[in-house]
Amino acid sequence: FIWAKSIGGSNIDRGESICTTNSGNIIFSGQSYGSVDFDPGAGLLMLTPSLPYSNGSLTYSTSCFTMKLTSNGDLVWANLLDDFSDEIGYIVCDTLENVYQVGRYAGTIDVDPSTNFYQLSGSNTYYSIYLRKL
Repeated sequence: FIWAKSIGGSNIDRGESICTTNSGNIIFSGQSYGSVDFDPGAGLLMLTPSLPYSNGSLTYSTSCFTMKLTSNGDLVWANLLDDFSDEIGYIVCDTLENVYQVGRYAGTIDVDPSTNFYQLSGSNTYYSIYLRKL
């Protein structure tokens, strides 16, 4: 046993995909429902989806997250894809430390994790596919 970390909020959160880089960093993605502290250490990085998702009688905030940890499990960065749908993203890493993510979304989504804005628009009724390189 080397180490273990816990990440999550007060709602359902789940990991979907994980890869490691040549330098030993860990990158993974999943879904978060509501506010989540993405810093597994003593710090705080609270991220909250800004848009509600409605599934029949339930309305909640959900988002696909992507995050990077060091080989020791310390937070490097975390970000959310934020739109009106129940989006999911899966990742792979290449030998040059690039991260590729593919997933689903409905409506419009901002795929740029920085303060810049890069919008993709798809079907408002059905899921569309996004692919991004980080």
